Amino acid sequence: MKQLRLRFRVLTALVLGLLLCAAAYGVYSVSAYGSRWVSSARNTRYRSAKSSVIPGDIIDRNGVVVATTDDDGQRVYQSNIKSRSALAHLLGDEEGNVANGVESFQASYLLGFHTSLSERVTALLNGETHRGDNVTLTVDSALCTAIVGYFENGANTRGKSGAAVVLNYRTGEVMAMVSLPVFDPSNITDEVRQSAQHPFWNRALQSTLPPGSTFKIITMSAGLEEGVVSLEDTFTCPGFRVVEDRRIRCHKVAGHGAETFLQGAMNSCNPVFIDVGLRLG
Repeated sequence: MKQLRLRFRVLTALVLGLLLCAAAYGVYSVSAYGSRWVSSARNTRYRSAKSSVIPGDIIDRNGVVVATTDDDGQRVYQSNIKSRSALAHLLGDEEGNVANGVESFQASYLLGFHTSLSERVTALLNGETHRGDNVTLTVDSALCTAIVGYFENGANTRGKSGAAVVLNYRTGEVMAMVSLPVFDPSNITDEVRQSAQHPFWNRALQSTLPPGSTFKIITMSAGLEEGVVSLEDTFTCPGFRVVEDRRIRCHKVAGHGAETFLQGAMNSCNPVFIDVGLRLG
């Protein structure tokens, strides 16, 4: 009898433990994936809201309206094709080709799911169509447009795929985020859909890449903090550096020649940072 009671207690404890694990996972899932569930095309409430709510505007940090809804209920982006194309991956598009833009991830606000009951009742009594909340971004739309322009006009970057993100390191604000190639969200052609470069892919968020030259910032900070180098120290870049029988090239084949550490940082010069890394040990 005692053995039976012991087994019952163990079984009860096991069941309670499983229930607690399920509850904890449920809380985690809602907090981690809630925004995706809200904006999922399979969410019937989301589909219903899209047809009965005027989505709120999306505004950049300078007050520029980068997405709004016209009188016909169509989502409208900036009139300048270069500007709206530069923000296509950041915002997303009406057809949902870009699945992780502001239009989908902030859908709960844009469709007014957070609007108070009193506001909804007032709109209903006044015969007004319910309108979602506006969303203001930390992004500078003009900066995004300028970055895409540099990529498209550069001799070494024109026609290539890539991404760029600009952060305010003090606050963590995303100042700009672009992915290339861009596309016009107001005119998505078959050529865009069938492109081998996959223009709907947001390379700033969906690509896993090695840190590359961005790690030079860490090497630079460490070198200055440890006192092994100063901004005025001079280096010579012949276009490569040999480390442990391995030849590591600089992006400038002919080399940068003589340059200070500051100039080496501005040039993203590999030999300079290899030397600083060796000094650090």
